[in-house]
Amino acid sequence: MKKQFAGLTLLIVVSSYVQSYAQSCNCPANEFGYLKAKKADTVFQLSNGKSIALCGYKDTQIAKGKTFYSEFVLAACGEKNIIKFWGAVLDCQLKVHKDTLIVETLDSLPTGKNMQYKWTIWTIERIYFKNGKAVNDFQVNRRIPKYNEQEIQRVLKQYEQAVKIDAASNNPDRANNVNMEIADKLFISATSGSQKARLYLKQFKNHFGGLSGEYLEWWVDDMRKLKLWDTNVETDEDFLQN
Repeated sequence: MKKQFAGLTLLIVVSSYVQSYAQSCNCPANEFGYLKAKKADTVFQLSNGKSIALCGYKDTQIAKGKTFYSEFVLAACGEKNIIKFWGAVLDCQLKVHKDTLIVETLDSLPTGKNMQYKWTIWTIERIYFKNGKAVNDFQVNRRIPKYNEQEIQRVLKQYEQAVKIDAASNNPDRANNVNMEIADKLFISATSGSQKARLYLKQFKNHFGGLSGEYLEWWVDDMRKLKLWDTNVETDEDFLQN
C-alpha cells in the first residue's frame, strides 16, 4: 500500500487528522453521475472517530501555494446519502478542527493593500455530527477586510467619474473590466457601512446604460453577495477565531 500511494502529495489545507489517500470509504450513489460510487479523493478524520469522504476536483494552479476544491460532494463514510454538493463555480478550501470539518468558500475580492484583489474567505460551513447525523451550519464571514472612510470616498468618486464604454472604443473589454472592478469595490464599501455605496451598487446597471453578458453576471454576483450579507447576520465568535 505504501508503494502504491507514495506518489500522492498532500495538497489541501488540513490538520493532522486528514489522510490524503483513498480508504474503503466511497462516495455513495448520487444524482451527480460522474461521482457515483467513486473512491474518495480525501478522507477527513474527525476527533470523535467519524470520517467524511470528499469526491470531486482539485486545482493547484489558481493561486500559488493554495489548493482549491470545486464540483465535489461530501459524505459521511458508511452513509447512503451525501451531505452536500458544492458546484463548479465555487472555490473551496477544507480543514478539520477537532470534531468539525470546515469548508471555506473563497472569492477574489479587492480587500488587499491599496484595494488590490486577494483571495478572501467569503462563506464558512461547519459540518459536524449530532445524535449520529451530519449537521451543516452555514454563515457569511463577517470578518472580511473593510474599507476605511478615505477608501470608501475614493470608491464613490471612481463610480461618479466612470462613464459608459462605447463598444466602438479602442479596448471596450478592458474599460468595462475597470468599471466592473468598481462594482466589487462598491460591494466592499457597502459591507463597510456605506449606505451611499450600497445605493450606487444597486443603481450600477442603469448607471452604465445597462449591462449584458459576463458584465451583467458580474454585477448580479455582487448583488447576490450583498443580499447574503444582509440576511445572514448570525455570528459565532468562538468558531471564527479557530
